[in-house]
Amino acid sequence: MNTVRTVIHAALGLLVGGLGSSFFTSCACPDSELVPVPAGIYLPTADSALPADYQLEISANFQIAVETYTRDGKAHEIRYSVTRDDI
Repeated sequence: MNTVRTVIHAALGLLVGGLGSSFFTSCACPDSELVPVPAGIYLPTADSALPADYQLEISANFQIAVETYTRDGKAHEIRYSVTRDDI
């Protein structure tokens, strides 16, 4: 009987813990609280682990972001297209 009670308490503990965790980590943030970073070109700081030639460029309309960098002698460019639905 104690084993059944222990299993039930463990299951309830996991259920409550899981629900509590999802409650505190989920975000139903309204759009009004989202503030985009200014448009422009961003470079890594001196102590960053990013490649020295890394840059992130955010367009003035905030719909395009482009990452460029070189790794192992090969140039990389990653383009992101952002829409309001993505937020």
